[in-house]
Order: sequence, then structure tokens, then C-alpha cells
Amino acid sequence: MKLLRYCFVLAVAMLAGCTTSSPQAGAVNQMRLKSDIDNLQEETMGINGRLEALEVLQSELKKNQFETREGSRNSVEALSARMLRMEEQIGALESARQKDREEISRALSEKLLRLVGPSGGRGTTSRPAGGSEYAYEHVVQKGETISAIAVLYKATVEAIVRENNLRNPDAIREGQKLYIPR
Repeated sequence: MKLLRYCFVLAVAMLAGCTTSSPQAGAVNQMRLKSDIDNLQEETMGINGRLEALEVLQSELKKNQFETREGSRNSVEALSARMLRMEEQIGALESARQKDREEISRALSEKLLRLVGPSGGRGTTSRPAGGSEYAYEHVVQKGETISAIAVLYKATVEAIVRENNLRNPDAIREGQKLYIPR
């Protein structure tokens, strides 16, 4: 009967999940438990170390992201300033080109006048209609303007208009004779 009782207690203990153990088995279980706890602590420390490394990496990435954004803003501002300076330089170059064109036109007109004479091979020296003592006679060619003719003869537009009694200096026509005061 004792044997039956012992088997019954052992069966109940097994079914309940408990084990009866001897003092030696308890010491072994405690050692295993301590070893498991130590292993868990080591794993926890390793995980904490990796977590700290990830947090440092995340912080560095956020810093790099901020610097990149600031760098982009600075780059855009620098490019805008550079474009503005270039536009100013282009404007200055265009002004200089216009002055060069005017200077070249003036110099060519003077040389042309010296080469072909004041009448340009198209007019003659004659008595002016407007009362000046001497003037050149010029026959207007296609596309010519009063201002171009004035440059050619080193005269002013006003003097040509006055000499020829022109009401509208923009209304000269091809073939028209103009008297140019000296």
C-alpha cells in the first residue's frame, strides 16, 4: 500500500507539474536557474548596447539630414546670388556692346565721309533752300533716316530739319533732296 500511495503522489505531482526532488536535484535546478538568469542578463546587456549604438546612429543621421538641408538652402542662396551677379554682368556687357556699336557706327561714318566726300557721291554742293550760305545736297536713299544722315555729315537733326523746313522729320522719302548745313 505504501508503494501504491507513493505512486499516487508521484503521479499527482507529475500531473500538477511539480516534481519532487531530492536536495541534490534542487541544487542542480537552482544552478540551472542561476545560469539561465545570468544568460538572460548578458543578452539584455547586449541588446541594450545595440540599442544605444542604434540611438547614436539615429542621432548622427538626423544631424547629417539637418546639415544636408542647410547645405541645400545655402547652395540655393549661393546659386541665386551668383545668378544675380551674372545677370548684372550681362547687363553691363550689353550696355558696353551698345556703346561699342555706336562708336563703331560713328567711326565708320567719319571714315566714309572722308573717303567719298560729304555728298556721299549722291549729292552736290549747292545753295541751301533754308537760307544758309553753304550746304550739301543729299538725295535720300531707301532705309535712310534723318539721324543717320546727320551722323554722315556731322550735322544735327535739328539743323537738317530747320534747313529743309521739315514738319515731320520721320516722314522723309526715298529720292527726296535734303540740304545739309555745314
